[in-house]
Amino acid sequence: MAQLSQTAQEFLQNTFGPMVAVLCSHDAEVIAQKNNLSFVELARPFCRLSSEAHIRDPTGQLHAVRNLRIILTDGNSQPPPVNAVKKKLSDSVSGSQAATKEGETDNVISLGSYDLQLSLVTPWYESYRETYLTEMSPLDHEFLRHHVACILLLTSRPSD
Repeated sequence: MAQLSQTAQEFLQNTFGPMVAVLCSHDAEVIAQKNNLSFVELARPFCRLSSEAHIRDPTGQLHAVRNLRIILTDGNSQPPPVNAVKKKLSDSVSGSQAATKEGETDNVISLGSYDLQLSLVTPWYESYRETYLTEMSPLDHEFLRHHVACILLLTSRPSD
């Protein structure tokens, strides 16, 4: 069985948080570029709430959520082309192919004259899954990657 680095709850909280689109004015992006980061990249470290958040469901029931992660995305960005996504997926799998560590036992299955050695860990699967879930674009029939809010960022520099 694969040894995963996250529990199921951690995986769900990291993957399926509420998505917020950020629309920045040109002046705001210029200010953020002083740190060689876009505003979205600059704000991402502050998107994990350390306190408890309270969220109401459609029936009005209050739910407490710990360690809520808000996913910020650039509202002006276009989804990457399919070929680029396929290349990223391929690179994520090939980049995580590592030799088995010392002391790590493998399963050996003998089929006739063949000995098939299977590793007990699958780091390529976690890498592929993470890349797929971050790069997929929203589909019409599902709501996992749709934005629930928008931040409009302006500066007070321009007179208008």
